[in-house]
Amino acid sequence: MKETRDNSVNRDSLSRNRMETSSVWMEFTDDVSKKPNMLFLFFEGDDDARYYMPRVEKYSGFNYTEVIQYRCNGKETVLNLNEIILSNLKYASIKKAFFVDRDFCPCIDKNDLYQTCCHSIENYYCSKKAFENILLKIFFIPSKSKDFNKLLEDFIKRQKEFHEKVLILNSWFIFQDEKCQRDGVKRTVCYDSFKVGSYFAIKIDSLDNNKEIDLGRIQNIFEKYYDVDERLYKIIEDVRSKEKYHLFYGKYEMDFMLNLLCDLREKIQKKDKYFSSGFKKIKLDPKTDPYLVFSDCADTPEDLELFLRSYGRTGQP
Repeated sequence: MKETRDNSVNRDSLSRNRMETSSVWMEFTDDVSKKPNMLFLFFEGDDDARYYMPRVEKYSGFNYTEVIQYRCNGKETVLNLNEIILSNLKYASIKKAFFVDRDFCPCIDKNDLYQTCCHSIENYYCSKKAFENILLKIFFIPSKSKDFNKLLEDFIKRQKEFHEKVLILNSWFIFQDEKCQRDGVKRTVCYDSFKVGSYFAIKIDSLDNNKEIDLGRIQNIFEKYYDVDERLYKIIEDVRSKEKYHLFYGKYEMDFMLNLLCDLREKIQKKDKYFSSGFKKIKLDPKTDPYLVFSDCADTPEDLELFLRSYGRTGQP
């Protein structure tokens, strides 16, 4: 397919961003006039708030009743509002914070803005440490058991296998985003066109891949993309040496984790021979509101903790 810009998609996206920005802006100005001493938080969406809010309360010194939240329905709206509000001296003394995913984009350096140090918040749920926390806090598998260490080892193996299978796909995403950034256009590739569950049977003791994810298949799945050139192969080599759970598309990482946890839950319920000892059954469905259920288990990077602590009662960040 030839390199192409879909101007109609970009016009529609721009119009939606303007409407969202205007709506949240009006809500914010009304709230500030009534409650100027609150902490005003701007999130991309509901899932982001579920991750950040417990950490805001823990590190900022503000409890839930002292915070006003805005769901901005996307990254662009959060960035637009950051620019508008920070450029208005009227709101200089108001405590406000903005939160966005990095995605496959360069780092953004703006006042009062936190950008994830990985692809997105989903990646914080998918580290070895996060999995360890889930075993301990959700599945109640004691760290002293042989099964605990076995689970950690198998998690690392399955995640490595999964990353090898989706390495070209993620590299292709990075390539596509680089092209869009070069041309100053919105991303045209719809990541949701790829379904992890349609290509993988993910279990704690095995990873079955029924369809090879090569370049030809990738370009059959997606529409409106840039033709590849030698830059893609440089990206692939660069990605091989990096921490993949940190870099790769967050929602696929989350899908991998949740499918693995569902298998783990099923094995416990069936008293599968995978385990050397029995564990108490859990009623929890890992796929029901996982951003909230596993929030306490997810990573909290140091830069996020420092960012939130700067909003303490002693002064404006």
